[in-house]
Amino acid sequence: AIEVAFALRTEVPLADVIVSEVRHDPSGPEPAQEYVELANGSDVEIALAGFSISDRAETLGDVLPQGARIAPFGRVLLVPDAFDPDHADDVRVPNGVVLVRIGSSIASSGISNGGEALFLRDASARRVAEAPAIASVGEGRCIVRTTPRGRLPGPDDYVVLEALPCTPGF
Repeated sequence: AIEVAFALRTEVPLADVIVSEVRHDPSGPEPAQEYVELANGSDVEIALAGFSISDRAETLGDVLPQGARIAPFGRVLLVPDAFDPDHADDVRVPNGVVLVRIGSSIASSGISNGGEALFLRDASARRVAEAPAIASVGEGRCIVRTTPRGRLPGPDDYVVLEALPCTPGF
């Protein structure tokens, strides 16, 4: 019998988080009323402290604050500091939806209405999820994820809600 000894190192698994909805062209003021919704696909709470969202594949972008968390199978909205969940021009954010305020805008100066990819990284800078660049079809419409699982979405995994308003928190 031959015995071979070797060292095996495993990585911590990636968090089960997706970008589930993006409002990049709000009816209210830009970039204050923009948001990115994250969804937790697991049955454990996920700490988001140190995660980051960027509009560039090679940069970290906006770092999420200490204390930011997503409940099991829950959702959170990443929003600029000036975001108003009750703004009269936009769909009201229901009570209980967690808002994670991340600075003056999301990405660099807000999310482009012409379409801009978004990249979510964990605290170790590993890419956890992304959303494709999809141009706006009009104010108050959102890009939504149509498939609940899978890290790197395919071209048909996101659609624009053309006939419906955004659905923050759902």
